[in-house]
Amino acid sequence: MRCCIYNASACDVLCGIPVQELVSSAVNGGGDGTVVGAVFRLLSLHGSSASNKEAASNESDNTGKVSGPEAVILHACLSLVTIAQGLKLCGRRNASCVLTASQPKQRARLAVLAHQASSDDWSTGAFPQHRCAAAMLALASILSLEHDAHGPINSSWVSETALALIPPTATIRVHLRLPFVSESKGCDRKEERAVVSGGIGMLTHWHGLRDGCVGLLETRVKWGGPLAVEQACSNGIPGLLISLLADRPVKLNYEVGSCLEDKVGLSPTGVTWALSAIAQCLTGGAFRDILLKKEPLSIILGLISEPHLKYLKFWDGHGGGSVGLRNLVNEIINILAFPFIISQQSPGLPSTSASISSGFLLNSNSPGGRVGSENADIIKSVSASMTQYSQMLLEVSVVASLLKCLEHLEAKDYGRPVALIAKMVSSKILAVELVKSGLLSPSTIGRMLDSASPSEVILDLLMIISDLARMSKDFYEPIEKANLFGAMKRFLNHDDANIRSKTCSALGNMCRHTPYFYDFLLKHDIINLLIDRCADPDRRTRKFACFAVGNAAYHSDYLYEQLRRSIPHLTNLLLGEEEDKTKANAAGALSNLVRNSSRLCEDIISKGAMQALLRVISDYSTSALTPGRRDASSESPLKIALFSLGNMCIHAQCRQFLRSPEFFQVLMRLRQSPDPTIIKYVSRITSRFPDASNSPAR
Repeated sequence: MRCCIYNASACDVLCGIPVQELVSSAVNGGGDGTVVGAVFRLLSLHGSSASNKEAASNESDNTGKVSGPEAVILHACLSLVTIAQGLKLCGRRNASCVLTASQPKQRARLAVLAHQASSDDWSTGAFPQHRCAAAMLALASILSLEHDAHGPINSSWVSETALALIPPTATIRVHLRLPFVSESKGCDRKEERAVVSGGIGMLTHWHGLRDGCVGLLETRVKWGGPLAVEQACSNGIPGLLISLLADRPVKLNYEVGSCLEDKVGLSPTGVTWALSAIAQCLTGGAFRDILLKKEPLSIILGLISEPHLKYLKFWDGHGGGSVGLRNLVNEIINILAFPFIISQQSPGLPSTSASISSGFLLNSNSPGGRVGSENADIIKSVSASMTQYSQMLLEVSVVASLLKCLEHLEAKDYGRPVALIAKMVSSKILAVELVKSGLLSPSTIGRMLDSASPSEVILDLLMIISDLARMSKDFYEPIEKANLFGAMKRFLNHDDANIRSKTCSALGNMCRHTPYFYDFLLKHDIINLLIDRCADPDRRTRKFACFAVGNAAYHSDYLYEQLRRSIPHLTNLLLGEEEDKTKANAAGALSNLVRNSSRLCEDIISKGAMQALLRVISDYSTSALTPGRRDASSESPLKIALFSLGNMCIHAQCRQFLRSPEFFQVLMRLRQSPDPTIIKYVSRITSRFPDASNSPAR
């Protein structure tokens, strides 16, 4: 056990896996001649009762039994526990690492553990209780390798076999509620007292007595589908797990019983399994009991309190250290993100998927990500509760807890916490609280921009900035104090096109409400980089670069001289094979370049920008006049081009250029459009040419 805990690579040796075998490859271990194979052989010898003859015959042809089986079974199971958990820590993701590739052997070995775990003498003494708990934990630890191999949805031979062997939910609930039997009551022999070395509630110094129960419960609700989740909820499992995590009874929907008269009996691994099981139960109706009530939500958040995270960081068994911190935080985020993931599927609410990045990270292996449109009732219920949920998150100070826990995580593990923050920003009250709690402080931003941070963190940070800036000008000053301009200059030249496009979008929104950032864009020479992005190889980057350039010209002509160089790029986008939104953004940017003064009119004409706008109007006019077809978008290229020309007509030199018979013929046809907005924009232009309105040939 100590070898496996302090050097996880020893687990490969004990399973017979070649040392040079890549972690990412699918490998089989535990065959004949390995230590793991010998451990299972011992277990099969002691389990060769009438109900387990199949298992014994598959593992050994020797029907003899070893004397003093209790200690052998206990230690054999604990060995399997530490080996399986060590394999997972190394990155192995397949139960065949322990069970071999042989399906008969797999079934036999799982059956041996299930037989020991389902013994009826759980409460007759400390030694049998520990032996049953160890067998449950061994079974749960081996099956946890299969969770990540196939995910909670896809089934495998192992998962199908295991589900038939795992005790029913009601039985597991009984075990969870039973008090522990102390050594003095149940152990008379010195040998037995020596084995029970972890203290009350613990199997060993590293494993809790209830770890196995909770691990098997998590496996059942993950693999058993909606029926298993419904059974867990009807048995009061979510409330029982919350009570275990709180180390005290929490009154939800049923009486907890006597399980909390002693120590909780959960190691860090057991705690993460408990949280995972709670997350699975949210789809079965536990959402309101867990996330819309202050006490259970506070209990869950207490697990990422600073004292608990520090304790976990120095836990020397499996489930501790930096990996344990990451796993704990990720399981809590699975729970907290559930309403955001569900509500984004509601057609009546705006999408809260802050970015492609955060949407993928939070949906991956999340119970919320598996709720489809066919689950209309739960989607409707969760969506209707979002305001209440946001208020509840404020009451339990979830924002401060999330930001604080970043200080304890390694930068490479920031992905899911920052993804959740990106979704929370969609709520105004949570956005305000996030900023107030230091989301945009230089220290927090510095951690997110650490060189070890994954690109997903940078993408979500940019989306957070973009969403805050779009939401209100009140966030402009905190954004400015975050001192992001140096990073944004780098991002505008980043190799990742997603980062370039998100940076352009963020800068565009930073110029949305006021000219607050105009000086900073000039001071840090960001304008020139934005203009270059209008000719970026990536389509989305070009689209958002036009948007940013347009907003940089909207409020005043302060940046017109620097923006002069953008006119040829915007013209090319209007004439090129671009998506409609990009053309609309380019037309809007040209409109803003004449909105505040005539300084750039000469360039607008000489660089062909007005001709390009006329080309867009001509190209899109046919569809605008098609009977029964109406462009409902207020930002169609045709409408924005007409609006842009309307702005240009304010200036004399632009009006002079527009005196074209062909152009007025198009305008007169557009007067027949069924769209009142198009008619309004046409009238705005023609009103500047009273002598030409009735005679387009002039």
